Amino acid sequence: MNFGIVGTNFISDWFVNAGRHCEGFCVQAVYSRTMEKGRTFADKHGIPDCYDSLEALASADNVDAVYIASPTACHAAQSIQMLNAGKHVLCEKPVASNEKELRAMLAAAKEHGVVFMEAMKLVINPAFDAIMENLPKIGKIRRVTFQMCQYSSRYDKFKNGIIENAFRPELSNGSLMDIGVYCVHPMVKILGKPDRVMASCVKLHNGVDGMGTILASYDEQGAQAELIYSKITDSPVPSQIQGEDGTMYMESLPILTRYGSDTGIRAGKIFHLNWKILVII
Repeated sequence: MNFGIVGTNFISDWFVNAGRHCEGFCVQAVYSRTMEKGRTFADKHGIPDCYDSLEALASADNVDAVYIASPTACHAAQSIQMLNAGKHVLCEKPVASNEKELRAMLAAAKEHGVVFMEAMKLVINPAFDAIMENLPKIGKIRRVTFQMCQYSSRYDKFKNGIIENAFRPELSNGSLMDIGVYCVHPMVKILGKPDRVMASCVKLHNGVDGMGTILASYDEQGAQAELIYSKITDSPVPSQIQGEDGTMYMESLPILTRYGSDTGIRAGKIFHLNWKILVII
């Protein structure tokens, strides 16, 4: 499948490098607002075609699918343009700024019979399969606490008056959209849609949310979810799922990686799942 790419930042580098491990993957074209930046990225990765026009990329016959890696505020318009041109679309997370945009994107994909997917891998990788397969071991779930607090590499610049895209609310960026979504996805996968939601955030001087907390209630299930996220602090505290018979700990979100070897039963009823996930029952 021949991909086109919208955006030339570091995450596009990751996409190209990872994709080349997949059979049949090819990056045919890249789009950037300036031909100079686009050509630099294309030369770096050996990409044949370079565009500074979205219309030209959308009409390119040798592009089957497009990876959207632009700021969140651009996702909907750019995705819909590609979907309307008959391209499959893989769009970076968060996929849209709001529900209205997402519904329009899904409608365009359905109308043109193409695939539209959010590039959010957390709940569809083998590590999360291990979580779901072992949930019965901890009994009835009463509480989940998902935490991702990661001091942004761009925050020091922000404090010095240089505001990059990651801290611009007008681009639909901020702590919830960038970091908090990694907590929301596993909550919904495990517990579903909550009955009630309370939330609070800390806003910085330009109105962007720097950190926040969400408390979600599941009345019928008798469960609660706590989501803690931040771009302005760090935390080594693991995420956890508490059941009546035990607790499952996850070392880090969003990347759950393997241990070096299968550790098996450790002591008593404490064991690893060959991922950085610990179950205590």
